[in-house]
Formats: sequence, C-alpha cells, structure tokens
Amino acid sequence: MVRNHSRRVTLWCAVGLGSLVLTAEIAAGASAGCIAESDRVRARQLGIAPGVLAPGPLNAITDVGGVLVGQTTLIAGDSVRTGATAILPHGGNLYESKVPAAVFVLNGYGKSAGLSQVAELGEIESPIVLTNTLSVAKGMEAILDWTLAQPGNEKVVSVNAVVGETNDGYLNDIRRRALTSAHVLDAIRSARTGPVEEGAVGAGTGTIAFGWKGGIGTSSRRLPAVLGSWTVGVLVQTNFGGALTVDGRRIGAELESPARARASATAPATMSSPFPPPGMACAPRPSGQAWRNSPRCRTTVYRPSFRRWPKLRRSRFTTRYSWRRRRGVGTSSRARRLWSSDCRSRPS
Repeated sequence: MVRNHSRRVTLWCAVGLGSLVLTAEIAAGASAGCIAESDRVRARQLGIAPGVLAPGPLNAITDVGGVLVGQTTLIAGDSVRTGATAILPHGGNLYESKVPAAVFVLNGYGKSAGLSQVAELGEIESPIVLTNTLSVAKGMEAILDWTLAQPGNEKVVSVNAVVGETNDGYLNDIRRRALTSAHVLDAIRSARTGPVEEGAVGAGTGTIAFGWKGGIGTSSRRLPAVLGSWTVGVLVQTNFGGALTVDGRRIGAELESPARARASATAPATMSSPFPPPGMACAPRPSGQAWRNSPRCRTTVYRPSFRRWPKLRRSRFTTRYSWRRRRGVGTSSRARRLWSSDCRSRPS
C-alpha cells in the first residue's frame, strides 16, 4: 500500500517465510551491569547492526504506516507449542480497500494458501496469517469469519484468504491440531500497531532455526530521501536449517548444541531450506538402473560441472536443461532436490 505523507512515502512490506531476524537472549558482548544474562534483548542492543541503512523507530514491520500485528500463543502441557501470527496491512476493511501485493517463492515445498490469486491480481484482500502446517485450514476459516463479518461485506461471496505455514512438529504435537479458528481469530482481532513481540510467540512458538530455537522476528529499514524515503518492514517465521551467520560471522561453526544435532536429524520433515544442515550426508549413488530406482538424496542441491557440461543452463535451482532431463528423469519440484558434490554424484 502506497501512501504519501508530505513528501514521505511508505510502503507496507511483504512477509518473508525463510529469513532470519536475530533475537538474542545472551549479553556476551554487553558491558557487565548494563544487560543481564537473563534479559531478552535484540541484536542491536548487543552492538550487532547488519546492513548500511538505518532502521525505523521500532525496527519492526509496524514502522510502515497502518500495519498491525496480532499474535496468539498456545502452550498446553508438555506437548503443545504452537500459535498464530496475523498481519493486517491496514486497520480498515481489507476487502473493500485492497492493498498492492506480490509473491516470491524461494522454496516451493510448502502448504501456503491464497498465493496464486495474489500473484495473478497483484493485490491482497485479507489479513495474512502465519501458523503451523496442519492449521492452515483453521487460519483460512478465521480469515473468512473476520472478513465476512466486516461492515459492508454483507454480499461478499468470495474471499482469498492468505495463510503461510511452517512445520513445528518437532517441539509441538502437530497431529493433535490443538489450534482452533477461534485462536486465529483472536490473533486477528488483537492486531495492533507499535512494538511487535518476538521470539517463541505466535506462529513461532514451536519453530526451530539452524538447530536452535526459532520464532517470530521483525525488522525495518528506511531509505534516504534521494531514494524516495521508503520504509520497508519485514516479519518472519523462522523454521529452517543451514549455517548460522550473524552479520557475516559464521557463528554456527563456533557453537556446539545437542539441540542442533537433534534438529538436523528431523530436517527433511521440519525444515524448508534446500540446503542440508550440518551432519546430514548422502549415501553413495548406485549405478545404472538401480540408481534410478533408488531413493534420492532430498536434502541437497546438485551443482553441475559446467566445464564438463558446457551446454547446461547456469542456474542453481532450475532443472529445465539439467542432466536429469537429458537422462529422462522427472523435473518436478521434488526432483529439484538433486545430488550434490558431497554425494560424489555425477552423470556417468
């Protein structure tokens, strides 16, 4: 949504499902007596300031004018750790005052709802809800209840509910499906401007990132006047693997955690990153027809040797002209997770 405020232009942002905004709980870099070890602090309070642009006043998605965020956290017993996070582009009737929007899919292994219409029409007409994989239907139901109840929508017969998800099944009994549409509706109704709670809250209650505890994170950046004075905000639900890097430093390589090893073991089921977490390895590739009938290594990306195969298209994630097509192997989205050099696999 684009708004003009005395030469200042703000833009409500898209919501990312696979980025990292660090919420630290330690103060190793802080002076003694300023930040206690038990305090919950943000990265900038520890002197970590990535990038070259200045953040907004709150360093949150709500720095973009009109954006509201609401969250419901559901914790019950020893098995339920889940929730919902709702983002409203503005506080009015979203169906009547639709907002320009776009969709970019980095990894298509997901169960999101409503993306195709956003990509087709370039606009959004409902709140954005983030939750767990098996609660997408509950998120859609809550969006429909909220939208149809808005004044002026008495004759509405079609609503494009937008729901994003990650699988929190490692820390949460996801099969229990404890989250209800009423919980999601509470998140939508509680949406407010101002500071956004981060960490193990809302849709990030049961998520894992880099083998450590994931969660909800948010940030914002302000462009200088020469670039239009835009404000860009992001809210993310982190649940993926990879190498933990903070402001260019490979922190993950310097840390050891039992939780990291456990999360790595469940990476194919719970993480959406196309890259394998540390510790994952592939079995050697069989030869001939036995290879075609054998299970593929689904956690890594094959990087072909262009010196050996000069006609291959130089793309990391496409298989349109890959050797798999040349050999008659399928090129579905599942087939994009190909063998890597770690598997010592090359077409013979």
